[in-house]
Amino acid sequence: MAAFTTWNFELEIADLDRGVYVSEKVSVAQHPSETTERLVVRVLAYALEWTEGIRFGADISTGEAPAVWVHDLTQRLDCWVDVGAPAPERVHRATKAAPRVVIYTWQEQPRWWADLRSFKIFSPERLTIVALSEPLVAGLAAHLERRNRWSVSRTEGILYVEANGARFEGTAASTGLGRA
Repeated sequence: MAAFTTWNFELEIADLDRGVYVSEKVSVAQHPSETTERLVVRVLAYALEWTEGIRFGADISTGEAPAVWVHDLTQRLDCWVDVGAPAPERVHRATKAAPRVVIYTWQEQPRWWADLRSFKIFSPERLTIVALSEPLVAGLAAHLERRNRWSVSRTEGILYVEANGARFEGTAASTGLGRA
């Protein structure tokens, strides 16, 4: 059995779109089958969704937990965050489980969009899909180190990330199921 790889991040988050400014240190476990790009998107999703009660999913190896989730003080699930192209059935379950569901993608996936639109999602109005620009994700993946210092800023849907001394810029375009 292959071992998980642990990555450490010092995050400086300045989300001007949401008025969030925070510093956070996190350790992230990478499953042996997980790509570096997917790991990068999980960390970006964590930074862009940051709020009190946010945590990385408990066990990514089983696929049952979301990539990131937010619970309130009573441990009620407030937000389910996934990355990539989760199966429509999984999205359906997520919209039943949480009042807010966000999926972060980074690649063109027209087949996934078509499958998602044709599936009867429990509560599609709860769903937001955020498309990150692929060059941003690829650049961050190429500059990943075991110990990382990232400054993540978002303003008007544009992301500015300084990662270990290198600077990257890209988009984070949000949409729902009714629009592509």
